[in-house]
Amino acid sequence: MAEAAETSKAPVDTAVDKYKRRLSKLKADRGTLNSHLEEIAEVIYPNGMGFVGQRPVGEKRMTRVFDSTGITANELLAASMHGLATNPASKWFSLRMVDDDLNDIDAVKQWVSKVEKSLYAEMYAPGTGITPCLDEFYMEMGAFGTAVIFIGETAKGGLLFQSKALSRCYIAEDADGVIDTLYACYPYTVRQIMDDPEWAKNASAKVKDYYKKGKLDECIEVCHAVEPRPNAKGRGRKNMPFTSCYFEVETCTLLEEGGFPEFPFVVARWRKAAGEIYGRSPGMSALPDVKMLQSMMCETIKIMQKMANPPRYLRDDGILGQQRTVPGAINYWRGNPNEGIMLEPTTDKLPITLSEMDNLRNRIRTIFNNDTLQIVDEREMTLGEAQMRRTERMRLQGPNIGRLDSEMLGPMINRVYGILSRRGKIPPAPEEINDQQVTVEFVSPLANAQKQEQLAGLNQAFQYLGQLGPLAIEAIKRRVNMERLVDYLWDVLNNDPELLNTDDEMQVLAAAEAQQQRIAAAAPIADATAKGAGAVKQLADANAGGGLDMGELVKRIAPALSGAAQGASRPQ
Repeated sequence: MAEAAETSKAPVDTAVDKYKRRLSKLKADRGTLNSHLEEIAEVIYPNGMGFVGQRPVGEKRMTRVFDSTGITANELLAASMHGLATNPASKWFSLRMVDDDLNDIDAVKQWVSKVEKSLYAEMYAPGTGITPCLDEFYMEMGAFGTAVIFIGETAKGGLLFQSKALSRCYIAEDADGVIDTLYACYPYTVRQIMDDPEWAKNASAKVKDYYKKGKLDECIEVCHAVEPRPNAKGRGRKNMPFTSCYFEVETCTLLEEGGFPEFPFVVARWRKAAGEIYGRSPGMSALPDVKMLQSMMCETIKIMQKMANPPRYLRDDGILGQQRTVPGAINYWRGNPNEGIMLEPTTDKLPITLSEMDNLRNRIRTIFNNDTLQIVDEREMTLGEAQMRRTERMRLQGPNIGRLDSEMLGPMINRVYGILSRRGKIPPAPEEINDQQVTVEFVSPLANAQKQEQLAGLNQAFQYLGQLGPLAIEAIKRRVNMERLVDYLWDVLNNDPELLNTDDEMQVLAAAEAQQQRIAAAAPIADATAKGAGAVKQLADANAGGGLDMGELVKRIAPALSGAAQGASRPQ
């Protein structure tokens, strides 16, 4: 009680009190949604529980799960999205200039390619944690419709990716519907607070008293508030565009204040209803079917247990106590003493058929897009047919890819680019860019499926023209610029532009080819000249002998004249 009285008398920082009041408002705004999210977590993503009440560490969270279809469907969706949208083994984003004319300049292409490689190298360096972070991100996205990632820096200057539990995060949008505010509340032990020099200096009297008494594992709720800073000057930690404040929630004690040049959180939503802030998910749509499946499986288990171990009746003068019908139950009754043990009649026909449960399971998997992101077919198909069906299925994810592009990919690369730029790890830009904006583009297999219509149209055009015969093929050769076609296909298929020759290299190659043609053209003429010179010499020798036979002369110089004529008339 003395500690509580001392805490209550401590002065309250008005700035921190403002953050605490906004935290209370954000919590209240999500109050009705918390129970819904907790219900989803119980049967679809048990690791995400905690929206209602505090969950003790190591708590058993599968008590209401009798069938794991909802859990596995969400896990398969997360694995598919991770493999098709952000696969670490393949390129899944690229950079482009907003001014499309700049993308044709070789120097810009080379610079963009180098920047992309720098971003990939830093993001997937050991210790960044991006791969497990994205897996948790997709799990929460499929279950709750909203997922959060924090992108920061380690003490050694590397990137740090951390997945934040939605149950502890509260968000707000700006006037354009962009999330720019996040309050995250987490329990910190006294030891964790006192290990940080700045936090230890600013900690409340309660935390310091716990530390003196050796209560290092007592938990204190600490909130990290990040929101836009009005009239930010952009210089110094406390003047950056986004304010960052850590404070103890109970005592309203400021632990640390700073800022970020960019919003450090990536908050993406699966789908969003108009007028709402938090996203809607496949888990919300599948919840009725998942709960029905749990109920059906529970009843099926009871019926099967009764069939395997039915209730028994033993002799007595009459039924004693309440009748028990659970599997293996024993009931006493008064009746004919000659009768032995009697079993309660049961049936081997389940009122709930397994086919009905399979229909529910298939419906749940369909809601989680398992059938769209996977091809499961017993019949054989060609490689081309399999690829076409896979592409068609992935095109159905267009709306989700569009939202991931704007709410996850763009902010993530913008944040990473800003960190690396301040660290001096971005190559200097060429003069042609001249402070032009760079945009980010999804180029994963899932995103590429949305662009396949361009290639399909080009392929159809060549097929139709090819059926018209040699004249159409000659027309294609005359009308289609093959170098432009190569550049177009290279760009659509997102291949490395450094593999293509630059304009300067193309000029060098063209000059070398022209030189080879000149040499090839000069060879027949030189040969004819040599033969002609030999014929003239023969003529001179014959004339010097005193007698010039015209027939003999023609016979001698005819081969040389013929070779010279053929060399001159040969097309070059």
